[in-house]
Amino acid sequence: MIIGLDVGFGYTKIIFDDNETKKKAIFPSLVSSYIPVEGFNKQPEIVTINGKPYIVGDKNSQGSMRVTREFIGSDEYLAIVGYSIYKVGIPQRVLIIGIPPQMYTKDIISGLLQKIKAAEMKADNGQKIDLPSVIKYVPQGAGIFFSHIVSGGSDDYFSNVVVLDVGYYTLEAILFSGGEYIEKLARTYPYGVSVLYDMVKDAYIKKYMSFVSLDNDELIESIIKDGRFFHFGKEYTLNVSDVMDKFYHEYIAKALINYASEVKKTGNKIDRVIIGGGGVSYMNISGAATVSEPQFANAKGFFEYGKRFAN
Repeated sequence: MIIGLDVGFGYTKIIFDDNETKKKAIFPSLVSSYIPVEGFNKQPEIVTINGKPYIVGDKNSQGSMRVTREFIGSDEYLAIVGYSIYKVGIPQRVLIIGIPPQMYTKDIISGLLQKIKAAEMKADNGQKIDLPSVIKYVPQGAGIFFSHIVSGGSDDYFSNVVVLDVGYYTLEAILFSGGEYIEKLARTYPYGVSVLYDMVKDAYIKKYMSFVSLDNDELIESIIKDGRFFHFGKEYTLNVSDVMDKFYHEYIAKALINYASEVKKTGNKIDRVIIGGGGVSYMNISGAATVSEPQFANAKGFFEYGKRFAN
């Protein structure tokens, strides 16, 4: 009956229930216009928004667009939302969607809800995609907080909790005080894992003096995790420990120090720091608690929040 939908800049994550069983799904936050081409061996799944067909989550599609702040509210963005509802495959009553904290304003949310409810959404078989009767937006990072609370962190509910959401393009920092989201202390820093990926690319080029394309995230992730990758049958190795340290100290640590200073200037203290998001696996922030299943933590928290509207 509930969908927790985290439309991230890198991947879209979904937590939903199917006959009392909680399930999850993930796909790249990519969308492109669908142009029929002769010779397709397999018809791709499409979703139609306001009469325009789109392919969602397919890395091989031509002209694929990633989610950005400017992208939110467009027909392409609605295609990701509609596709997510369609992929769940069963009627749902409640949809909770995340939005970047600094876009979490009454006017922006009102406009988004109007666009979603007014949109004509159809699946690839032409069937109308029915929207859940309740749709709510919550700030990104709030899901991580809710997930932490229901996963054994209930003692922190009335504390001052800083939430760091490490995403693809950005690092989001928000504060919950006594269980309340402090809107004026929402901050966004351009230090997502894409910065780390670019640093790894530069290190690779310097070592091999090669401009072999590393625009595939899986290749870069292989270098970070295993110290190597294969290209046309040849093995390339690269120790990125120095790169990882530099990324953490020059970007993540500085952002956290800056944010902590802003929080303290408002007279608030920090009792706890929790971190989540897909980029968490690349860092270890001293003194911070990593939420369980960090990549799905926002979607999980949105799902939990949605329970209050399900009856």
